[in-house]
Amino acid sequence: MEKLLDAVSDCVRESGVNLIRFTVMEDPDHISTAEFVRVCRCLDLYSVAKVFTVTAVGLLWDDGKLGTEETLGEIFGNDIPADADPAWRNVTVDQLLLHRAGYPNGYLDIDARSLYTFGTHDFLNYLFRTKPIYTPGEGSSYSDAAFYMLSRIVSRRAGEPMDNFLWHRLFLPLNVSEAAWSKCPMGYPM
Repeated sequence: MEKLLDAVSDCVRESGVNLIRFTVMEDPDHISTAEFVRVCRCLDLYSVAKVFTVTAVGLLWDDGKLGTEETLGEIFGNDIPADADPAWRNVTVDQLLLHRAGYPNGYLDIDARSLYTFGTHDFLNYLFRTKPIYTPGEGSSYSDAAFYMLSRIVSRRAGEPMDNFLWHRLFLPLNVSEAAWSKCPMGYPM
């Protein structure tokens, strides 16, 4: 175990790879860890944010403010553009959670594209004007678009942006001292 840890440590130091820590566990009683980079209090964790989005959905479900079978048509009503594909009205919260809404893989990926290259500041409208790549519920594709849509749903039902909702419902009670979200041009968490 120590030989492996030493070898990885040497490799990390020589290569300059940005690694925070490496842990080797033979069994629960024999765990060794090497620390390489002092972790800042706020670290970009990318798609780990989806876990917090699901948590926000769950909190609203607990409060009786959101159901997983509710549709985008029920939630957004007349805010869905008249010329949007009618399939979007029937997409459920559950389908969004499971990446089964019909958005293309990697769609609305702000890690790959700048926020300002989408040709609009209104990402909700942008998503409603997207053509589904399959009938919602009948396929699966991993996409940030589904979780941005969930952020907008949480924000609507909570009456405040999702990140604010999570601060007082989750982060502060857990004594989290710092957290930040990437946001769309309109200020909604991505």
